[in-house]
Amino acid sequence: MIDYAGQPLETVASTKYLGLTFAQLSKTRGFVGCADVLARAGRQAMFAMRRRAWELGAYSVEQQCLLFDTFVTPVLSYGCELWGPYLLVRQDCSSVERVHRWFCRRVQGLPHQATSAVSLAELGRQPLSTRWVRQLVRFWNRLQACMAEPDSLLGWALADNLALLREGSDLAAGSPCWCRRWQQFLQSAPTETGTFVWLTQLDEEAVAQRAATANLQQTFSPSTCPASAAPASPSLPAPTNKFAHYMECIRGDLPLSLPAPHLLEPDIPLAHRIALSRFRTSCHDLRIERERYLPQATRAPFQERTCLCCASHALEDEIHLTFHCPIYDHLRFEFADLFSTDQPPSIPCFLSQDQTRVAAFIYACHIVRRQYACMSLAGSESAL
Repeated sequence: MIDYAGQPLETVASTKYLGLTFAQLSKTRGFVGCADVLARAGRQAMFAMRRRAWELGAYSVEQQCLLFDTFVTPVLSYGCELWGPYLLVRQDCSSVERVHRWFCRRVQGLPHQATSAVSLAELGRQPLSTRWVRQLVRFWNRLQACMAEPDSLLGWALADNLALLREGSDLAAGSPCWCRRWQQFLQSAPTETGTFVWLTQLDEEAVAQRAATANLQQTFSPSTCPASAAPASPSLPAPTNKFAHYMECIRGDLPLSLPAPHLLEPDIPLAHRIALSRFRTSCHDLRIERERYLPQATRAPFQERTCLCCASHALEDEIHLTFHCPIYDHLRFEFADLFSTDQPPSIPCFLSQDQTRVAAFIYACHIVRRQYACMSLAGSESAL
């Protein structure tokens, strides 16, 4: 091909227009290249935001989340009306969402193996796809209004795209069109009545709610459960995955729209807050969690992950550390206000008390356990 000046046009793999990078369409990529470029820009914006926040003393989790939503989320979501449907129908995590999840882990002091759904729930946040759905519904309603205008370019583009969908020309070319992707997403979150109507104005709140419900059901799916998953206590039913365990055994009645209460307490020391966050998200060093990631040949069965600090032969889980292990008896006496004899031992009830005291107790337990482990290792070496 040649341009107006008679010079041959250069063939490139991608080009940028209005801030979006367009690549050659294919079955596997499509418009995903736009999101990959935005993810790199969003990562840079996030690091710059965090550096500036620390310089200004904006240390709190609430301030960090507000700054992320103000300066980073718009960068990550720019132009999602175009590339959003191509990511919403994919099952794997997008590069844009990985930036968001990294921030959620980092702001809580969690390691990389922390479950993404749990780290989001602790902050009371939703995946970025929830924001994309709302923007896409607004864009779709605008397109529907443009269809009634005879001289609207957007209306013409939508009509051509719908023609491709009806004729199947997009599938023959090997790349599903925008309307087909949008239709596939809407079908993945059906209405309560089962009636599927999409070539009309959509209710933004209803579509967003259905998408959030579908995402929550996928989060509870057993397919994301590690092979070694098991109940945190013999008295509790077996959860389907770590998020189900978190909802049943840790979070209690706290709504998902609210962050964990200890993250909003400015007086809790950073080390205490991180210790409590790791305890709540099952990123602690207890045997039921630590040996989950060992190789199969050296991984002990769940029933054999007993406490090595006492002779009770009980599972070393959250309930054992908090209420039963005798090496922490002096801490329970020191924090006697947290342990009521009127109610049976319950982790959600325990975690709902004074957050400063709860965080201090969990941090002290981890210090004692670490010291005990060091003394046991030193004694075993001296015996040799």
